[in-house]
Order: sequence, then C-alpha cells, then structure tokens
Amino acid sequence: MTAWIAALLAQAELPAEAAQRGARQLLLADAFGIDTHGLARWPTYWDQLRRKVLRPEATINAHWKAGVFHIETNRGFGPWAGEQAVMLAQAQLNAQRRFVPFLIHDAGHLGALATHVYRAAQTGSVALLMQSTQPVMAGIGSSGPAIGNNPIAFAAPRPGTAPLLIDFAASQVAFSHVLDAHRENRPIPDHWAIDSSGRPTTDPSAALQGAMQPMAGHKGLALAMIVQVLAGVLTNAAPDLAEPSAAPGCGAFGFVASPEIAGADVYAQKMQAWIDIYQQAGGATARVPGDRAVRSLTQALDEGIPIAPTLAATLTRIGSLAGLPLPSPVRQRSRTDTEPHPPT
Repeated sequence: MTAWIAALLAQAELPAEAAQRGARQLLLADAFGIDTHGLARWPTYWDQLRRKVLRPEATINAHWKAGVFHIETNRGFGPWAGEQAVMLAQAQLNAQRRFVPFLIHDAGHLGALATHVYRAAQTGSVALLMQSTQPVMAGIGSSGPAIGNNPIAFAAPRPGTAPLLIDFAASQVAFSHVLDAHRENRPIPDHWAIDSSGRPTTDPSAALQGAMQPMAGHKGLALAMIVQVLAGVLTNAAPDLAEPSAAPGCGAFGFVASPEIAGADVYAQKMQAWIDIYQQAGGATARVPGDRAVRSLTQALDEGIPIAPTLAATLTRIGSLAGLPLPSPVRQRSRTDTEPHPPT
C-alpha cells in the first residue's frame, strides 16, 4: 500500500523521496489506529493534488526570525510537509539550544499530528504540534461553523518503552468521523454535531451542512481559541475556504525540546516516577497514552491495515482512473460502531 500511494504521489509530480516519505507518513496514521486521518483522507488529498490546490512541486524553506524558527511549506502535501517541518526544527537542537519554538506557514492539511511528534519522540525529543483549520466547529449558541476544531498533539520519550503520545481535536470527535459516517451512510451520535439550524443531529449529511460541537463545552472552545492564536494568527494563516475539508493555507505552531533541559538522567527518573504513580493508582485499567497506538502499529506491521468496504471501493476507483490498480488482496473491515476509539 505504501508503494501504491507513493506511485500515485509520483504521478501527481511529487519528487520520488517526498512521495515515499509522504506515503509512509500517511499510512502511519492507519497503522496507529487513527483510521480517520490515513487512507480515509487520501481521496481528498488526491483530488487536491490533481487540481493543484496542493502543490506537488512545493519545497520547504526555513529560517530564524526574532527567536522563532519559521518553516514555509508552500502548500505541499501535508503528511510529508509536517514530518519534514518537525525534523527541521529538531535538527536545530544543540548543546546551546535545547528548546526550539517553530511556526509552520501556508500548510496543507498535516494529517494525523501524532505521526509527526511520535517520530520526534522516538529520536529523543519532547514535541508539541498544533494546527489551525478552517472553521468547522460551532461556538456556544452558534448555528454554524465559528472556528476550527484545531487539533493538538504531544509526544515525549519514556525510558525503555514507547513514547507518551497524545492527539486530540477540540471538537467532540474529529471532523473525519462525520465524513466517514457520511461515506458509509450510517448515523452519528447526536452530541457530535448540529445541523444548519443549530439543532443536534444524527444525520451526517445534515452535520456537514452544520457544524461540529466542541468537546466539554466552553473548555473545548477555549482550547480551539488558544490554537487559533498560536497556529493561525501568529502564522498569518489564510485557509482556502473554497475547499469543503482539509483546506490548505493553514498554519501550525509547535516546539521541540531536549530532555537535557532537566538533564537526561533526571528526565528519565521523573518521567518514570509520575507514570508509576499513575499506573499504580489506575491498576489494571491504567493506560498511558501511546501504548495503544504502538500495539496497533505492531499488529499492522504483522497483519496489514484494515479498510472499510466503502473506502476500498473509492480507492479502487482512484486506482482505476490513475492506471494504478489497488494492491490485492485487500482485507475489508466492516464497521458497526459509531463511537470512535481514541487513537492513543
């Protein structure tokens, strides 16, 4: 599947290395179990690449200005650009600079933010990444989109095991869950979204004409506002509102930090200490964010990634039109649950 996505990206005129890395990063979301942000997003990305809304020829430029590392992604393919941006920021860490704040300008939809911060944590850095999006979430009392659901991801190395990994949007669920339900013609819980009249709805079609609901009411809305300032205002973001989803032109904010800020031994000891307290308090039910994603990754490497039948049909059509048949065999997954499983 990685080779198939890479071949399609190359057909869309991405350079070979960018195509390979972008395909791998896209599919890492599925491997983590974040199945709303991997292959499920491919039809939108593919359409945007073909229409040049995403720029296959985009290059990434970076520079320091006023103590902040600025990264221009020029509307490149988001899963590739996001990985490259975090890697560029991480490369700025050194013995004199243990903390690198960065802004990503003119970004495409970066995909599952967890995939980018995970790679940073794997190689020893604490990482935070948040992206502003086009308005898809209602404000308190509003009947339509007022602000993006503005996802946030965070990862940190853990001694001797998988990184701590956190990824969530400020809405009740990710917007992609509504897109999935619409594609699969199934209802959604009535607390996910409102229709265009401001009423809770179980109809995903009506939800797409309305807006997502913020998680935890005003608290979710406040989180979205924080991201809007840091990732939207500070980057002078101008999302392409003509795009129904995954609008390019957004911005992102983040940082990478070295555990040497505290001292490598102190960092490891303190991380393990609070995790031990957390796990002892929770007993058998305690779960550190990141454990599930890594278990899912291990299973995916052994068994492959499951694909819902409706998505498989869409991917098959894309492959047929592009002259690149979908790899076979494809194990199709039936999905009956409506509540998403947390990705981490």
